Amino acid sequence: MDPRHREPKFTSMSKNFKGTLDYILYTSDSLVPTAALDLPEDSEVSTPEGGPGGQTARNRPAQEESRPPFTGS
Repeated sequence: MDPRHREPKFTSMSKNFKGTLDYILYTSDSLVPTAALDLPEDSEVSTPEGGPGGQTARNRPAQEESRPPFTGS
């Protein structure tokens, strides 16, 4: 997390770009966040070519045990 801007250091990474592109805009009367996944470090998703790194890429679903229990209707 980038403390100056209060956003992830990156949500998208390619050979020529690394930055935050993905945002979720909402109002508190329509959506209430209850949990957030930990953000990966650069070294967890980088390869020497600059792209996502195989099994540690974050473009896959979270592991079941890391998901909060569903309490909605």
